[in-house]
Amino acid sequence: MTTTLPAAADAAESAPRTDADLRPDASRAGDAADAFTPKRRRVPALFGGELNARDLVLIGVFAAAAKLSAIVIALAGGGLNPLALILKNTVVATLLVVLLVKVAKPGTIMIYTAVTVMVGSLLSGSAMMLAPGAVIGAFFGEMFWRRPWLAVGVSELIAKFVALAVGWVFLRESPQLMKVVVPVVLLGATGTLFGLWLARSTVKELRHAGFLKRFA
Repeated sequence: MTTTLPAAADAAESAPRTDADLRPDASRAGDAADAFTPKRRRVPALFGGELNARDLVLIGVFAAAAKLSAIVIALAGGGLNPLALILKNTVVATLLVVLLVKVAKPGTIMIYTAVTVMVGSLLSGSAMMLAPGAVIGAFFGEMFWRRPWLAVGVSELIAKFVALAVGWVFLRESPQLMKVVVPVVLLGATGTLFGLWLARSTVKELRHAGFLKRFA
């Protein structure tokens, strides 16, 4: 038994209408365009965070600036100059605090450390000896990513003392060389602490300049 055309038309009119049927054609066209619009990609970071392309660019810029500043200061200081060691660690700690205030997301310290380790390894083979300490320090620093000063302090100090332990493993048969390594690590730690103190005024000035958000 077939259904006549008037009966089919009456059934179509009596059927309940959805929201999509009530919207104009322009709105439907917009939904169709949104379906084919590429979504903004983000990189999953450690500990559940998300870093977009802008964040990754900032991390790369700050990592390059820290490494370049350290190289320039080391070249200007000439060898194991105590002032150069303190100044180098001061600049690195200050830049890392500013980066964490600017990109307040988990995974920032780990990616920053990975970039600096890779660049340092390309520039100097000795940087590979510092890589384990840097990675371990970054891991513990990530636990305090909401508090930039504490995160940088934990990361940098743990990295230095792990590097000291690695140096002791390799130089335990030459205690005279350890007498040279220990002061270098202590001077670096002093520079890091001074950098954390200097970062307070630096962040304050950058907030006034509009580079950093005031509620960051």
